[in-house]
Amino acid sequence: MTDDLDSSLYEQIFKLLPLGMLLVDAEGVICEWSHHLVVLTKIERKDALGKRLEMLFPNIKTKRFDFAVEQVVAYQHPQVLSQILNNYLIPIPLVQEFAMDGIDYMQQSVSIYPVTYHQKNYAFVVITDVTETVYQRHMLLRVAKRFEEESVHDELTGLYNRRFLWEYLASELPKAARQNYVVVCTLYDLDGFKLVNDELGHEAGDHVLSSFSDVLKKTLRAGDKVFRYGGEEFITISSYKKSHDVGALANRVRCVMEKKKAHHGIQRTVTCSAGVAVARDGLSAEKLVGYADKALYEAKERGRNRVCIYGDHQASSSRGGRAKSD
Repeated sequence: MTDDLDSSLYEQIFKLLPLGMLLVDAEGVICEWSHHLVVLTKIERKDALGKRLEMLFPNIKTKRFDFAVEQVVAYQHPQVLSQILNNYLIPIPLVQEFAMDGIDYMQQSVSIYPVTYHQKNYAFVVITDVTETVYQRHMLLRVAKRFEEESVHDELTGLYNRRFLWEYLASELPKAARQNYVVVCTLYDLDGFKLVNDELGHEAGDHVLSSFSDVLKKTLRAGDKVFRYGGEEFITISSYKKSHDVGALANRVRCVMEKKKAHHGIQRTVTCSAGVAVARDGLSAEKLVGYADKALYEAKERGRNRVCIYGDHQASSSRGGRAKSD
């Protein structure tokens, strides 16, 4: 190979291709540094030659890279450093448009090939910029996550929706039977909610619904789940390892709601009623919710602002209300 041909190849490969390319020996010492790397890193070729990467970039981790170079030089087997596992080899800060989306450095796919020159083995490293692909993947995942959340969450309150309730119970009830714990379903209904809509408008009604969802979220334990069942009805699902006062949570919620005098700017006291049912002996999700609904109906019939437990005629309450259900 003549010097003229060597010079021509260098001009074409190391200066013209928009790829980061470097040649390293068995010890990882840089023997060649492409023009594109000079542009990207602002490190001149003369300053890179004879050094290892960690000397140029003290904060990078080169353990995986060093191992790959060893494999290429010793066994002549190409290696690839995936962007998914390694993100990047050389830290090259990005322009602001990508950095704003949580990608601060150029994302790189790194391929390492064996090269022999004058009976000495080298590793030829090719760095490909895959930032745009990674950015697009992040955006697609973000959109997919948003759609997934919207499919199982209620738009107004942010709570799980009715659709997800059945999915959750389909897995939770068999699990409870296997692991011998108790699942408690509580169905809540806002007393006199129709009057709020009729007298103050639907926007005011939305404020009350949102306020009640906040009460539920703040009152529940860490492992409890809360769902908007529909309209002004909400459901909580709680699990207990041992015997428990199954109406205690509902009564806490009822008491908090009873004491609230305003709901996101709406000056009005709104109470709630609740029906509680306990999943026993392989009870289906539909029957469990149906029993909670029967208990809720009883709470409404007995005066509202009450908690009734299905199968237990000793209903918990603090105040009465009107006799008919809403």
